[in-house]
Amino acid sequence: MSIGRPLSFDPEQALDRVSEVFRQRGFEATSLQALLAASGLSKSSLYQQYGNKQRLFEQCLEHYGERIENEMRRGLEQAASGRDFIAAVLEQVISEAAPPGGCLIFNTASDLGQLDARVARRVNRFFVRFRAVLITALEQDQANGLLPEPVAARDLANVIMASIGGLRLLSKGGMQQAELRRSCALILTLLERPAHR
Repeated sequence: MSIGRPLSFDPEQALDRVSEVFRQRGFEATSLQALLAASGLSKSSLYQQYGNKQRLFEQCLEHYGERIENEMRRGLEQAASGRDFIAAVLEQVISEAAPPGGCLIFNTASDLGQLDARVARRVNRFFVRFRAVLITALEQDQANGLLPEPVAARDLANVIMASIGGLRLLSKGGMQQAELRRSCALILTLLERPAHR
Protein backbone atom coordinates (compact mmCIF):
# COMPACT_ATOMS: atom_id res chain seq x y z
CA MET A 1 0.00 0.00 0.00
CA SER A 2 1.29 3.45 -0.94
CA ILE A 3 2.52 5.77 1.77
CA GLY A 4 -0.06 8.43 2.49
CA ARG A 5 -3.04 6.43 1.22
CA PRO A 6 -5.74 5.96 3.89
CA LEU A 7 -6.21 2.39 5.09
CA SER A 8 -9.91 2.63 4.21
CA PHE A 9 -9.33 4.01 0.72
CA ASP A 10 -11.92 2.75 -1.76
CA PRO A 11 -11.19 3.72 -5.40
CA GLU A 12 -14.86 3.50 -6.42
CA GLN A 13 -16.04 5.72 -3.58
CA ALA A 14 -13.21 8.16 -4.19
CA LEU A 15 -14.22 8.47 -7.86
CA ASP A 16 -17.83 9.02 -6.80
CA ARG A 17 -16.82 11.86 -4.49
CA VAL A 18 -14.39 13.45 -6.93
CA SER A 19 -16.92 13.16 -9.78
CA GLU A 20 -19.39 15.10 -7.66
CA VAL A 21 -16.85 17.89 -7.16
CA PHE A 22 -16.20 18.06 -10.91
CA ARG A 23 -19.96 18.00 -11.56
CA GLN A 24 -20.59 20.93 -9.27
CA ARG A 25 -17.57 23.07 -10.16
CA GLY A 26 -16.46 22.00 -13.60
CA PHE A 27 -12.95 20.97 -14.60
CA GLU A 28 -11.29 24.38 -14.69
CA ALA A 29 -12.71 25.64 -11.38
CA THR A 30 -11.88 22.46 -9.43
CA SER A 31 -8.73 23.00 -7.36
CA LEU A 32 -6.20 20.43 -6.27
CA GLN A 33 -7.22 21.05 -2.66
CA ALA A 34 -10.83 20.21 -3.48
CA LEU A 35 -9.72 16.97 -5.13
CA LEU A 36 -7.56 16.01 -2.16
CA ALA A 37 -10.41 16.73 0.26
CA ALA A 38 -12.90 14.72 -1.81
CA SER A 39 -10.64 11.73 -2.40
CA GLY A 40 -9.11 11.64 1.08
CA LEU A 41 -5.68 11.19 -0.47
CA SER A 42 -2.44 13.09 -0.07
CA LYS A 43 -1.07 14.90 -3.10
CA SER A 44 1.55 12.23 -3.77
CA SER A 45 -0.99 9.39 -3.40
CA LEU A 46 -3.49 11.15 -5.65
CA TYR A 47 -0.94 11.45 -8.43
CA GLN A 48 0.28 7.89 -7.90
CA GLN A 49 -3.28 6.51 -8.02
CA TYR A 50 -4.69 8.59 -10.88
CA GLY A 51 -1.86 10.46 -12.58
CA ASN A 52 -2.63 14.15 -12.99
CA LYS A 53 -5.83 16.21 -12.76
CA GLN A 54 -6.63 15.63 -16.43
CA ARG A 55 -6.34 11.84 -16.15
CA LEU A 56 -8.38 11.86 -12.95
CA PHE A 57 -11.08 13.85 -14.72
CA GLU A 58 -11.12 11.39 -17.61
CA GLN A 59 -11.48 8.48 -15.17
CA CYS A 60 -14.32 10.32 -13.45
CA LEU A 61 -16.12 10.77 -16.77
CA GLU A 62 -15.83 7.05 -17.48
CA HIS A 63 -16.87 6.07 -13.96
CA TYR A 64 -19.76 8.52 -13.85
CA GLY A 65 -20.97 7.47 -17.29
CA GLU A 66 -20.96 3.78 -16.38
CA ARG A 67 -22.88 4.49 -13.18
CA ILE A 68 -25.52 6.56 -14.96
CA GLU A 69 -25.89 3.94 -17.70
CA ASN A 70 -26.38 1.18 -15.12
CA GLU A 71 -28.94 3.28 -13.26
CA MET A 72 -30.79 3.91 -16.51
CA ARG A 73 -30.88 0.24 -17.43
CA ARG A 74 -32.22 -0.66 -13.98
CA GLY A 75 -34.81 2.09 -14.32
CA LEU A 76 -35.91 0.76 -17.69
CA GLU A 77 -36.24 -2.77 -16.31
CA GLN A 78 -38.51 -1.49 -13.54
CA ALA A 79 -40.62 0.86 -15.68
CA ALA A 80 -44.06 -0.15 -16.92
CA SER A 81 -43.27 1.18 -20.40
CA GLY A 82 -40.57 2.94 -22.36
CA ARG A 83 -42.59 6.15 -22.15
CA ASP A 84 -42.79 5.88 -18.35
CA PHE A 85 -39.04 5.35 -18.24
CA ILE A 86 -38.35 8.40 -20.43
CA ALA A 87 -40.78 10.47 -18.33
CA ALA A 88 -38.75 9.48 -15.25
CA VAL A 89 -35.51 10.48 -17.00
CA LEU A 90 -36.98 13.88 -17.86
CA GLU A 91 -38.17 14.32 -14.27
CA GLN A 92 -34.64 13.56 -13.09
CA VAL A 93 -33.33 16.29 -15.37
CA ILE A 94 -35.74 18.75 -13.78
CA SER A 95 -34.89 17.65 -10.25
CA GLU A 96 -31.21 18.31 -10.96
CA ALA A 97 -31.92 21.81 -12.25
CA ALA A 98 -31.32 23.61 -8.95
CA PRO A 99 -27.70 24.82 -8.69
CA PRO A 100 -25.18 23.41 -8.43
CA GLY A 101 -26.91 21.04 -10.80
CA GLY A 102 -26.64 19.16 -14.00
CA CYS A 103 -24.95 16.05 -15.25
CA LEU A 104 -21.17 15.75 -15.35
CA ILE A 105 -21.26 14.44 -18.93
CA PHE A 106 -23.63 17.07 -20.32
CA ASN A 107 -21.85 19.82 -18.38
CA THR A 108 -18.54 18.69 -19.83
CA ALA A 109 -19.97 18.59 -23.35
CA SER A 110 -21.09 22.22 -23.07
CA ASP A 111 -18.09 23.49 -21.11
CA LEU A 112 -15.23 21.80 -22.96
CA GLY A 113 -16.89 20.84 -26.24
CA GLN A 114 -14.24 19.85 -28.75
CA LEU A 115 -11.38 21.59 -26.92
CA ASP A 116 -9.98 18.28 -25.70
CA ALA A 117 -10.11 15.29 -28.04
CA ARG A 118 -9.67 12.67 -25.29
CA VAL A 119 -12.49 14.16 -23.23
CA ALA A 120 -14.68 14.54 -26.33
CA ARG A 121 -14.27 10.83 -27.12
CA ARG A 122 -15.35 9.86 -23.62
CA VAL A 123 -18.35 12.16 -23.75
CA ASN A 124 -19.34 10.75 -27.13
CA ARG A 125 -19.04 7.16 -25.87
CA PHE A 126 -21.46 8.01 -23.08
CA PHE A 127 -23.90 9.61 -25.50
CA VAL A 128 -23.79 6.49 -27.69
CA ARG A 129 -24.57 4.27 -24.68
CA PHE A 130 -27.23 6.70 -23.43
CA ARG A 131 -28.93 6.68 -26.83
CA ALA A 132 -28.79 2.87 -26.92
CA VAL A 133 -30.82 2.71 -23.69
CA LEU A 134 -33.38 5.16 -25.10
CA ILE A 135 -33.63 3.14 -28.32
CA THR A 136 -34.27 -0.02 -26.31
CA ALA A 137 -37.05 1.75 -24.38
CA LEU A 138 -38.64 3.05 -27.57
CA GLU A 139 -38.36 -0.27 -29.40
CA GLN A 140 -40.14 -1.96 -26.51
CA ASP A 141 -43.02 0.47 -26.88
CA GLN A 142 -43.01 0.00 -30.65
CA ALA A 143 -43.29 -3.76 -30.20
CA ASN A 144 -46.28 -3.20 -27.91
CA GLY A 145 -47.96 -0.81 -30.33
CA LEU A 146 -47.58 2.18 -28.02
CA LEU A 147 -45.68 4.56 -30.32
CA PRO A 148 -46.95 6.66 -33.21
CA GLU A 149 -46.37 5.12 -36.63
CA PRO A 150 -44.26 5.37 -38.64
CA VAL A 151 -41.56 6.73 -36.33
CA ALA A 152 -38.02 5.32 -36.14
CA ALA A 153 -36.88 4.61 -32.58
CA ARG A 154 -33.39 5.89 -33.42
CA ASP A 155 -34.76 9.22 -34.66
CA LEU A 156 -36.95 9.61 -31.58
CA ALA A 157 -34.01 8.79 -29.34
CA ASN A 158 -31.97 11.55 -31.01
CA VAL A 159 -34.80 14.06 -30.48
CA ILE A 160 -35.11 13.08 -26.82
CA MET A 161 -31.36 13.37 -26.28
CA ALA A 162 -31.35 16.79 -27.93
CA SER A 163 -34.30 17.79 -25.74
CA ILE A 164 -32.51 16.65 -22.59
CA GLY A 165 -29.42 18.62 -23.58
CA GLY A 166 -31.57 21.67 -24.22
CA LEU A 167 -33.42 21.31 -20.92
CA ARG A 168 -30.12 21.08 -19.05
CA LEU A 169 -28.83 24.18 -20.80
CA LEU A 170 -32.03 26.12 -20.10
CA SER A 171 -31.97 25.09 -16.45
CA LYS A 172 -28.36 26.32 -16.14
CA GLY A 173 -29.59 29.60 -17.59
CA GLY A 174 -32.17 29.93 -14.82
CA MET A 175 -35.40 28.64 -16.37
CA GLN A 176 -37.91 27.79 -13.65
CA GLN A 177 -38.95 24.20 -12.99
CA ALA A 178 -42.59 24.92 -13.91
CA GLU A 179 -41.51 25.97 -17.39
CA LEU A 180 -39.20 22.98 -17.70
CA ARG A 181 -42.06 20.66 -16.77
CA ARG A 182 -44.31 22.16 -19.44
CA SER A 183 -41.56 21.54 -21.96
CA CYS A 184 -41.22 17.94 -20.77
CA ALA A 185 -44.95 17.41 -21.19
CA LEU A 186 -44.68 18.52 -24.82
CA ILE A 187 -41.68 16.24 -25.39
CA LEU A 188 -43.69 13.28 -24.10
CA THR A 189 -46.49 13.95 -26.60
CA LEU A 190 -44.05 12.68 -29.25
CA LEU A 191 -44.41 9.26 -27.62
CA GLU A 192 -48.19 9.16 -27.59
CA ARG A 193 -50.10 7.15 -30.13
CA PRO A 194 -52.97 9.22 -31.55
CA ALA A 195 -56.41 8.11 -30.41
CA HIS A 196 -58.44 6.46 -33.16
CA ARG A 197 -61.61 8.30 -34.04
